[in-house]
Amino acid sequence: MSVDKAELCGSLLTWLQTFHVPFPCTSPQDLSSGLAIAYVLNQIDPSWFNEAWLQGISDDPGPNWRLKVTGGLMTGRQTGEEIIREG
Repeated sequence: MSVDKAELCGSLLTWLQTFHVPFPCTSPQDLSSGLAIAYVLNQIDPSWFNEAWLQGISDDPGPNWRLKVTGGLMTGRQTGEEIIREG
């Protein structure tokens, strides 16, 4: 089974647009900082991905260790803090 990455990216963008994200989320470049996914995670599970966690996310991944550790895509309930503790 061949996976078309462009089609998958398009599906992800379409899904992300169903959430209230405070900035445009219409191109793959809009995903590069990880902010869109961070805001969506906050809406899906605000008790885990709370406002304090969200404030630790920056649009500049240079000094942002959370985005460096996870590549901007945190899934499930594993946050950057857990990865560092376990690592």
